[in-house]
Amino acid sequence: MVLPGARVAWLGVLAVGVPAPAQAQATGPVADGIEEESLVTYAAELDFVSRYAWRGLAWSEGAQLQPYAEVAAFGASLWAWTNLVLQHEAFEGRFNEVDAGLGYDYAWDWLEVSAGLQVWAYPYQDDSPTTGQADVAIYVPVGPFSFYTRQTVDLGSYAGAWWGELGAEFAWETDAGPEVEAALLTGWASDKFNESYIGPAETTWNVVEAGFSVSFPFRWLYVRAHAQCSYLLDADLRAAVDDPFLVVGGIALGTEGPP
Repeated sequence: MVLPGARVAWLGVLAVGVPAPAQAQATGPVADGIEEESLVTYAAELDFVSRYAWRGLAWSEGAQLQPYAEVAAFGASLWAWTNLVLQHEAFEGRFNEVDAGLGYDYAWDWLEVSAGLQVWAYPYQDDSPTTGQADVAIYVPVGPFSFYTRQTVDLGSYAGAWWGELGAEFAWETDAGPEVEAALLTGWASDKFNESYIGPAETTWNVVEAGFSVSFPFRWLYVRAHAQCSYLLDADLRAAVDDPFLVVGGIALGTEGPP
């Protein structure tokens, strides 16, 4: 069973390109404070998390460090993400996952579309083949809220494995400077996806998840505190994992802007 790529977890606060809503998590908004006429933007972040969690599944026993970097221009973006194992478990002190991708965003007055291609690689893991995926997301912003759906299909080692997501996001920048973000989503998956990543070969609603973050800007840096919880909805999926209910937190240090 392979570890999944995890760019979807709260990377929306970093994503740069045309204006778009906050998660995903994963190709999205122009960072706050960056003028829209900037042709090239960048983002980089070091995220210390209490546990590696993805789509309701735990892929570590303890703390991990997850670096991320992205550069974007004309609505297109190029990004890379890695996972460094910190605790006393397999691959301690090594990067056990390296992901990279291309994305493109386009926005109208009432609709925003994001599409991307990603590759997920797992160094030192012969039983975890490199794979890839394509995804498309549609956002409908309504004031500080954004409602979206995302569809993802595997194009590599698990070709045809499908993930779907429906959610709502909220972003609010306070007068004092901190930015507050929250998200609520539910996801479903095909039998190929669940068989590959969990065990039971069934198409079902997988998970419900909620997340919250607060970002504090300090000149050209920011500090982001975040937390999320998730619960597997299907009884067979719950029986196949050790932790069907997850609570994960983290602290991130990042920067973003034009060059």
